[in-house]
Amino acid sequence: YVNPNVDRDLQGMFVDSSKADIPVVNNFSFTKSYIIRIQVPPGYETTYIPQDSGMDRDKFAFDINYMKMPGEVVLRKNFRIDFSLLKIEDFQAWNEMIEKLGNSYRETIVFEKIKNLN
Repeated sequence: YVNPNVDRDLQGMFVDSSKADIPVVNNFSFTKSYIIRIQVPPGYETTYIPQDSGMDRDKFAFDINYMKMPGEVVLRKNFRIDFSLLKIEDFQAWNEMIEKLGNSYRETIVFEKIKNLN
């Protein structure tokens, strides 16, 4: 089992809407992209890759995509944060995105040893 999500941007960044009664300030907007290549170990095969995941709103988005390639698994992660103030009415959607992102971070790639047919 391999979890390629070493860098976990935005993990756990929930807004406690029961306590927050003003918008959340964000100091800068950004986009980040990662491409991670995981080599399949010799004598092993890839038996599971996680489903793609994502969420896209006007002010924020993420997508995580896995591709099974010959001899490797490629993971592409993209993040976009495009607000200076997260308004109270956006808290629920933000928290939904953070929850979905956290679920994606817990997924693993599974490699199994190739069984000889002899």
